[in-house]
Amino acid sequence: MSNKKFYFDQAVAQDCGLKEAVLYEYIRFWCEKNKKAGRNYNDGHHWTYGSANTLADQFPFFTPKQIWLGVRSLEKNGYIITGRFNKKNYDRTKWYRISDKKLVP
Repeated sequence: MSNKKFYFDQAVAQDCGLKEAVLYEYIRFWCEKNKKAGRNYNDGHHWTYGSANTLADQFPFFTPKQIWLGVRSLEKNGYIITGRFNKKNYDRTKWYRISDKKLVP
């Protein structure tokens, strides 16, 4: 068992739920890391990507379906934007970035 610590934004947790706040922080962290490294730049923003199954590996306490629902909730509530920037048309991996209007410092 690992000793990973997870952080989340209280405002997102209160607005959407704890699961969504944990996912939001993960997306925010990787978008910021990609920005510093100059990676995954599309449509004027830095993005991160991953399937629900891949994200479930990072969060063993969430099922892929819970992650999918959490991401959908974040998108519906305006916290994240999703897109597809895959090189292969058959690749259905979603890309995520933090929404400008809901940006939480």
